[in-house]
Amino acid sequence: MSAAFNFVALLLAILFSSLESEFTTKPSSPSYAVKGQKLTLAWTYTLDGRVGFSQFTIVTTGGNESLIGKKFGPGVIRVEPEYQARFRARATKTGAELSILAVQRSDERTYRVNVVSTGADSLVQSVVVIVNFPPTIVEISGSQTVTEGGNVTLKCLADGKPMPNITWTRLSDNRVVSMTLTDIRRQDPRVYRCIVHNGIGWPATRDVFIDVQYPVEAIGNGGNATVPQGGSKTFSCPVDGNPKPNIIWYRGSEDSGKPISYEERLEARESGCYTCVASNSVGLSICITQCLKMNNLPRH
Repeated sequence: MSAAFNFVALLLAILFSSLESEFTTKPSSPSYAVKGQKLTLAWTYTLDGRVGFSQFTIVTTGGNESLIGKKFGPGVIRVEPEYQARFRARATKTGAELSILAVQRSDERTYRVNVVSTGADSLVQSVVVIVNFPPTIVEISGSQTVTEGGNVTLKCLADGKPMPNITWTRLSDNRVVSMTLTDIRRQDPRVYRCIVHNGIGWPATRDVFIDVQYPVEAIGNGGNATVPQGGSKTFSCPVDGNPKPNIIWYRGSEDSGKPISYEERLEARESGCYTCVASNSVGLSICITQCLKMNNLPRH
C-alpha cells in the first residue's frame, strides 16, 4: 500500500514538474473595436505554478513600451494614473483581461500582455487593435448653378473606418445616380443626396441643390383687348425663365420711348399698343406686344 502510494505521488510529481506555461486562447491580431464602445482583450492559459507577475503595456514607436499597469501575484491590476479613467486589467491563475471603456480613435495601438509564473515561465503576446468609427462627411459640394444642357459633378468626401461607401441619390425617387450628371434639363430633380455608410452606426447624409438656369421664353401670346371708354385692362407678360426674368413695359415698342413700368403686370388705361420686354442673364430678351382699344360706349 505504501509502495503504491509512493508510486502515484512520484508520477504526479513528474507530471506537474513537466507542465509548461502556454496560452490556451488569445485574442486575434488585429482585434477590432468600435469607437465609443467597450473592448475587452482576453487570454486564457495554463501556468507552471501560480501567477508571479503580470503587466500590460502599449508598444510605442521604435518598439518601446509604455506601462498601463503591473502587479505581483494574481488579482486586479492597478493601472497607471493616465489610464485609470478608461482602462481595467486583471490576471488570475487561468487568464488575463485588459478592458478599454468607451474606446477612442487614439486607442488604435499595439497592446502587450506579459504573465510570469512562479515556475519562471513567461507568456507574452502583442495584439494590434484597430478602432472602427462611423462615417462623417468632411467635404461636399455647395449648391450648384448650371445652364440647361450643361453637366455638373457633385463632390462628396468622407472619413470613417472601414472606408465608407459613397452613394448619390436623387430625392424625387430615391434612385441611385452616378457622377457626372449630364445634359441637365429644367424639369430634372433639383435635390441630390450624398449617403455615406460603412456598416458602423448610422449613415451620414447631406443634400445638394442644383439650380438649372435657362433663357427667357414666351409661354403665351398675351392678347388684345377692348374695354369701354374710361375703363382699363391689366396686361401680363406671359414669359418664363430662370433666373426670373426682368420685365420692362413700353408704350408702343421698345424703340419708341422710355419705359413706363417695371412690373410683371401693367394696368393700361389708354388706347394703344404696349410691349413687355423680358430678359435674364442666360439668353436674349423676348418682346410681346398687346394692344388696347377704348370703345366709345360708356361703362355701365
